[in-house]
Amino acid sequence: MSTGAQSSGSIEILPAQPSILVVEDDPDTCHFYAESLRLQGFTVREASDGYDAIDKIKQELPDLVLSDLRMPNMGGMALLHLLRSDPVGRDIPYVVLSGTSDIDTRIACLESGANDVLPKPIDSNELAVRLQLQIRQSVERRNLREQSYVDELTGLYNRRGTMQALERELSRVSRTTAPLSVLSLDVDEFKSINDQFGHAAGDDVLQAIAGAVVSAVRTSDIVGRLGGDEMLVVLPDVGQLLANSIAYRIRQNVADLRVADVTKKLSVSIGVAVDNSGRGAIAELLKRADEDMYRNKRSRRPNLRAL
Repeated sequence: MSTGAQSSGSIEILPAQPSILVVEDDPDTCHFYAESLRLQGFTVREASDGYDAIDKIKQELPDLVLSDLRMPNMGGMALLHLLRSDPVGRDIPYVVLSGTSDIDTRIACLESGANDVLPKPIDSNELAVRLQLQIRQSVERRNLREQSYVDELTGLYNRRGTMQALERELSRVSRTTAPLSVLSLDVDEFKSINDQFGHAAGDDVLQAIAGAVVSAVRTSDIVGRLGGDEMLVVLPDVGQLLANSIAYRIRQNVADLRVADVTKKLSVSIGVAVDNSGRGAIAELLKRADEDMYRNKRSRRPNLRAL
């Protein structure tokens, strides 16, 4: 599974063609529901069981999973439990199609995290409306959460949003061989900027530096403000050499900044830490990045070279 977000704060809108993953072991039934949903304007992929569904979700996150309950290999309940235990999969709307009217089964699905349980068979128009409703509610919930994850001054993720994004990325790379890098960033002599030019000017500096950082990274990277003048950049699928180059580009962008009423030349100290195993702890990764950043700050010389 993969996810990526840069500085945020924008309101997410409903996708024009929501993507549905239909999970059903009977090929005819699976194809019937898939075609019905395509006619209703959905983009649909098909999976034959829970294992097949996981493979397809890793390739591309769907807007909703529509799953049969009883399937060989991995059934719908096991798939539901697996998704809800994953930092990425836990927010995907999950709707169960069940051929049983047993109330205990329905309750068990809902208690395990299913968003809805629908009977088989179900009218295709009703199915489309119910799935569209679940997707709309999911987007609205994400928008509400997003607002609590954004730093008001810079528009970057705040500490909470940054840590959750980092957790998701570490969870994702733990299932791959891809590296993950983090950059710990601190504005040099920021206290003296506030003291000499005032806190309003200090806020302008932070906003300008946030923009300089965002312009130096990819849209799939994560940029957050942890507090004060401390920022963190999360670089999925980036190893040491490229992380060093990105850090250098950030330093150059900041050095080129000119902020009104601030005559002091701006600079930042950056530390780099890389996780190549996918099994690193967040605390240890951040500690290594911070230690590298403080070494660079104490050295008072750029030790990150462009490649």
